[in-house]
Amino acid sequence: MNSYLIHVFFIVVNVLSTSYLHASTQSSSSSIKIWVKSAEAPTIWVWTENSAISEEMGFTWQKQQKLLIDTKHPEYYYWQLPDKYAAQISSRTPLKFKLNAKGYAYSIARSGCLDDDKQWDNASDGCFLKEDYRPYIGPYLTLISPDLSDNNETVKVLDPATSIVINYETNARYPNWRANVQYRELGSQTWMQVEEQISGRRIHHIALTGLLSDRTYEYRVISPDGQQGKVYRFDTAPKRLDESHFLAIGDMQDPGDSNQRWQDVANAIVANHLDDFRFIITVGDMAKDDISHNGQRYYFWKVFFDKGRQLFARKPIMPTPGNHDTPENIFTGDPEYLSNAEDTASYRKYFNLPTDMAFADYYHFDYGNAHFMSLNSEIPVFYGRHPQRDQEQRVKRQREWLTRQLNRPVQSTWNFAYWHVPAINPAGGKSEVDFMRPLTDLFHTKLDWLITGHVHENQRVKPTIANARNIQQVADYGRLRQQGVGYFICPPAGQWPRDNSSRDMHLLDFYPHYNGKVAYEIGYSIFQTTARTLRLTTYGMGDVNNRNHYRYGDNGSVRIIDQLSYSKVTPPEEFLRRYTTVDFRGSQNNWQRTPFLLIADNTWQIDIAIDGPDSFFKFYLDGDWHGDNQPDGIALTDEASNILIAQGIGSYRITLDDRSLRYHIEKL
Repeated sequence: MNSYLIHVFFIVVNVLSTSYLHASTQSSSSSIKIWVKSAEAPTIWVWTENSAISEEMGFTWQKQQKLLIDTKHPEYYYWQLPDKYAAQISSRTPLKFKLNAKGYAYSIARSGCLDDDKQWDNASDGCFLKEDYRPYIGPYLTLISPDLSDNNETVKVLDPATSIVINYETNARYPNWRANVQYRELGSQTWMQVEEQISGRRIHHIALTGLLSDRTYEYRVISPDGQQGKVYRFDTAPKRLDESHFLAIGDMQDPGDSNQRWQDVANAIVANHLDDFRFIITVGDMAKDDISHNGQRYYFWKVFFDKGRQLFARKPIMPTPGNHDTPENIFTGDPEYLSNAEDTASYRKYFNLPTDMAFADYYHFDYGNAHFMSLNSEIPVFYGRHPQRDQEQRVKRQREWLTRQLNRPVQSTWNFAYWHVPAINPAGGKSEVDFMRPLTDLFHTKLDWLITGHVHENQRVKPTIANARNIQQVADYGRLRQQGVGYFICPPAGQWPRDNSSRDMHLLDFYPHYNGKVAYEIGYSIFQTTARTLRLTTYGMGDVNNRNHYRYGDNGSVRIIDQLSYSKVTPPEEFLRRYTTVDFRGSQNNWQRTPFLLIADNTWQIDIAIDGPDSFFKFYLDGDWHGDNQPDGIALTDEASNILIAQGIGSYRITLDDRSLRYHIEKL
C-alpha cells in the first residue's frame, strides 16, 4: 500500500499540549495539524463525512494542496485543519486524508504520527517519545498468567483492576540476564522495576500485580544492555465495573508485504478508538502461517505483532488460536489445512500459556459485568477429520469444561464465548463449520454471543435457538427461554475478504452487500455492554484489492457498516398465565420445541421465519399437543389436525390467548 512512500517521511497530527511536541514551532490549537518529514513537500487531500475540505479550500484532485515547510525545522512540512471543521471529527466520523493522491485513505480522530514504517501513533502518549531500544517483538500486553485454575485444567487470568502482563521478545537468549520492566503511575517521577523470574528466555512475560484500580500507568521495557524502550501507557480497570467494552478482531494473516491491510486496520483502531474499549479479543489466524519464512522460524508472528505494536502495547490481548496459528500436522498427511491442535507451541509461548501440551489452551475470565470463554476450535485436528488422533479425548474435555462454565452457580450479566471456526455460517463455503455445530446444544438460555472468524466474511445472525440439527430464529437476543443467541463472525482484519453466499442468507440480520451481492469488506468490531444494554458497532474498510463495485463506496477508509443496540428485557414472571410453557412445534423446526414469549397477561407470541411454500405446526402447552380440526382459530388438545401456514415464504407472528386458546397468525 501507499506507493508514495518512496521518500522517508514522518507525519505528525497534533491537537495536544507541547509537552510531547517540544520541538514544534507551531502554536497549540483545537484544530488538527499534520507534519510530514519528507525530502520534498507532499500533497494532501482531506475530507470528512460531511465536507469536501480540500475542495472547499479551493483545491482540485489534479492540483492538490502542498504542505508548507516549517522554517525552524526545515525537514518537516505541515498542514493545519481549519478550525471550522474541528467539530465534525469523532471516532464515528473521522477526518480522512491521502498523501500524494495515492494509497488508501487514512482515517483519524485524534492527534498522532505515522512513522516511516507506516505505523500510526497518537501524540497524546506516543509521538516524539525517546526510543533507545525496540525489542525484536513487542512490547504487548496480556492478562494471562501461567498459574493454573479450574482444578489445574486451565490458566489463571489476572484481575484487570490490579494487574497486567507485559510481554516482549529479545533478538537472542541471554542465559545470565533476566528481562525487566520499569513502570510508574502517570504523573509520578519515580520508576519502579520488576524482573522476570526466569532467565535465559527469548520471550519474556512480566506480571505487574498489586496495581491501583482505575489508574493510568506508564511502562518501558529494558534491553539486555540496559537501554530503555519507548514509554507506553495502559489503564487498570475500576474495581467495580458494571460494563465491559472490548474490541473483536481476527484473520490478520499478514505476509509482511503490501498485499494485505492489517497495518491499515491497526492504524485506524489506534487513531480512532482507544477510548472505546478496554481490551481485545482475537478470534484466531493472527499469523499468516506458523512456519519458517525468510530464514526466520516465527517470521509471520513477528509481522503480526510488529504491525499491531501501537495497539497491543496499550490494550491487553485475550486470544484464541486459528488454523494458521499452528504448523502442519505431519502425522495426518492432510495438506488442506495447517490446523494442528496437537502443536500450539508458538501460540502458547507468545501468550504465556503452559508449554506442556497436556494442559489446556482454552481459558475463561471475567471483565466487568461479562464472562468470557476462549476455546480452541482446532481440537483435536483438522476439524474432526482424524478422530483417531484424539486419544486424550480433548474434544470431550473441552466440551465438558464449556458446559461447566455455562452453568456456573453465579452468572454474569453477559456471557460471551469466542473461538475461530463458526458454529453457524449462513454464507457457506466452509465444511469444517459442521464440526463446531454440536456445541450449540449448550447455548440456549446460557450464552449471549458467540464471536468467531475464519470465513473472512462479516456476518451477524438473527437471534437464534440452535442445536446440532436445527436452527430456529426468534425475535430477540438474550438468555430468556424465548430469546436467542447472537452468532457473530468478525470481518477479516486485513486478509482477503470473501464473497460467498448461499440459500441461507435469510438467517442473517447483517452482512456487507451491494445490489444483492456480497461485498468485500475488512474491518473490526467493538462490543460495549452496560448493566442492561449491549451496543455492537462494526467498522468496515473496504476490500484489499479494489474488487467492489465502484458505486459501493469503497475508498478504503473507515466507515460504520453495522450497528446494533438492545437492552435485556425484564423476565415476564409478573404476567398472569394459565400455562407454564408454550412452544411452537412444526415442520419449520423439525417438530422441535421453540418457545413463545409471554408478552402480557395470558398472551403469548412468537415470530417465525418460513422458508417453504406450506408449513404446518401445533401448539405445545405444558407438554400437551394442541391442534385445530375446524380450523376455527381455536387450538384444542383433543383436535389432532396440524395448523397450516399457507401464505408462503416470509416472517409470521403467531399470538395465542391461553385462556380462550384462540390464536392469530399475521404475516409481517
